Amino acid sequence: MKINLCESCRKEIECFMKGIFKREDCKACEPLSPEELLEKDEFANTIMVGLCPECGSENTINCENEPSI
Repeated sequence: MKINLCESCRKEIECFMKGIFKREDCKACEPLSPEELLEKDEFANTIMVGLCPECGSENTINCENEPSI
């Protein structure tokens, strides 16, 4: 299984702007902490999914019975 180090690197945007992405091996990689990765995932979820249209909750991962999500 190939691992994309860029998804968990602090320099992801900087490197992407230089045309560098989806690296399996990188000496410049600065891994995000588990807390930073969680924050990044929560941010992406908020932007991509938004609030639950039924209850208004930010926890859309738990709104499995809402068909519009």
